[in-house]
Amino acid sequence: YLADGAERRAELLLRTHAFQAFQASNWRVAQEDEDTTHLQYLATEDDRTRDSHLALNGLILPKNDPFWEKHFPPWEWGCRCRVRPMNPDFVAEAKAEDANRSPDDQLVMEGPALQRLRDGQLQRDGRSYDVTPPSDTNRDTGFAWHPDDLSLPLAELRDRYEPEVFRVFESAMKAVPFDESRSVFDWLRNSSREAVTRRISD
Repeated sequence: YLADGAERRAELLLRTHAFQAFQASNWRVAQEDEDTTHLQYLATEDDRTRDSHLALNGLILPKNDPFWEKHFPPWEWGCRCRVRPMNPDFVAEAKAEDANRSPDDQLVMEGPALQRLRDGQLQRDGRSYDVTPPSDTNRDTGFAWHPDDLSLPLAELRDRYEPEVFRVFESAMKAVPFDESRSVFDWLRNSSREAVTRRISD
């Protein structure tokens, strides 16, 4: 049973960190693209998605809004949501469509509605949703990440999980080739050294 549990947690670890790496690249591209001014939240619309994440589906906010600091996907364990870049023309089109929507259904977040969202509260379709990030409700163990802070030394990653879980993860990553001479685990180990060196030099 312990091995099964460790394998499940290792799989979750792999899925989560792989998705974070993918999303971090999307974040960097959006931040460096001058034509991208906003991001649109896109939830995975199925019965496995949390109601609070579905409620965010379609919302459009400036790409540098504080909301993204703690809600850039994945912002909870198992989150499969995404974002897409929006340029001024797309935002203008969305605002024009918002003119025909009720205040609760408007997609471009501005004014008091945007501030409430930053505070973890969202009103959609006459219903209130609590979208407070886990890191705000449980600062010690709550899920937290930001795409700018993805570089995590391997030792810190190891410390986050039980030894058996990390052993399963390490074994799996050693079996996956990164390039002709290295496994994914070799790459993680070298990347971690580089991250530590950068932090020391900074």
